[in-house]
Amino acid sequence: WHVAGITGNNPLRVDTGAINNALLVSDNGSVSINGTPNANAILDVQSTTKAFMPPRMTTTQRGAISSPTAGMVIYNSTTNKLNLYTTTWEQVTSA
Repeated sequence: WHVAGITGNNPLRVDTGAINNALLVSDNGSVSINGTPNANAILDVQSTTKAFMPPRMTTTQRGAISSPTAGMVIYNSTTNKLNLYTTTWEQVTSA
């Protein structure tokens, strides 16, 4: 593993020695996995072979989140559906 600190405009970089396997934290606070962080994103995950996996929990565990915030996303392992919190938890379904 290699760790390089922020100097000037250079991001904090943690990698395995391969440029495609890096975690970058830019000087503006953007975080990227496997690429250069997009300046408009807080988290930029790039892959052509792997997917993003949100936190997985049951309906009961989801209900134990105190004061959920609009925009939270989880995978509900009770219903096998993606859930999004707006003003209440909603299932993401196809039309």
